[in-house]
Amino acid sequence: MGMMLDKDEAIVKLVVYGKSGTGKTSLGVSAPRPLILLSERQGFRSVRDAAKRLGVPTPPTMYLQTASDLRACIRSLKGNPNEPIASAMREVMGSNPETEAAILALPYTKPESIVCDSLTDFFRLISEDVLEGLGFPKAKDNQEVKSDRYWDLLRSRSDGLVTSLRDLPYHVVMLCLLDDRMVGKDDEATRQVGPDTPMRALASKLVAASNACGISYTDQRTSMNDKGEPEYAYEWKVRFRGPRYMVVKPTEPLKDVESPNVADWIERIFAHDADLGRSEQADRDERAAARASAGQAEAASAEVGAPSSEAGTPPAEATKVKRVGPRRQAAPATQEGGV
Repeated sequence: MGMMLDKDEAIVKLVVYGKSGTGKTSLGVSAPRPLILLSERQGFRSVRDAAKRLGVPTPPTMYLQTASDLRACIRSLKGNPNEPIASAMREVMGSNPETEAAILALPYTKPESIVCDSLTDFFRLISEDVLEGLGFPKAKDNQEVKSDRYWDLLRSRSDGLVTSLRDLPYHVVMLCLLDDRMVGKDDEATRQVGPDTPMRALASKLVAASNACGISYTDQRTSMNDKGEPEYAYEWKVRFRGPRYMVVKPTEPLKDVESPNVADWIERIFAHDADLGRSEQADRDERAAARASAGQAEAASAEVGAPSSEAGTPPAEATKVKRVGPRRQAAPATQEGGV
């Protein structure tokens, strides 16, 4: 039988991908008590602006420059449940007065969410690390060569990153860039839209490791002002259901298209799961009560229908069956070799 998780134990994993400028960083800041892991230094300004726009404190933000930084950060988040942010900062930035001052200025020391911005670039860091380990192999024309060994290592380490993020004891928001391409040739070419990853199989693994996967985009709305002139309004959205060529993964109770608010999504998912849990428990209780009632009725029926010894016939004798007709005769033995 499955076990219902309470709110302190239940966690949500999300994948959102889209073009630059479609609100992915703001979406990450909207997560509950996030730790933002950046792949680009200029992302600090976007995080600060998003926090100001949402009316929340600027969340703890770390810039990860190498695959070693990435590994150290995840190792700290796994290994130090009491002060995970401080531990990760010391691992990545070093133990020095500047790091300690930054730790003291944190709005909180333990996150509820980890935001990867962006996972596409983290895969690139892994690729660079693999190439460095292989010695940056070159062909005769001095062009970089990506051997089978490179692809094997990249696949293994990228899979390991996705698994590590999936297993973190926090909500995880994995933000990716958009990969929109035509696959095939001529009339057989088909469009594929999904997260930008080094290998197509990795996108499938990402989706499998998440509770929901959506695509971010900018929705343009046009209205006419009093002078009859068009006015344009732009709003960020995330789509969780779409055409077959689009990689998406819906989850209840999120709608086909949602406004970008991760904290609201998680709260609604928890409320939906709680309603399902109560409904399932009520069904189990009802079935248990029905089985108990049926058992009591069967016992009562057996007690009423049993013969009583006070009526003059012992119960054992009342249940004997008298054989009628001749006894069965044993079949005659056949001769050896006979039929």
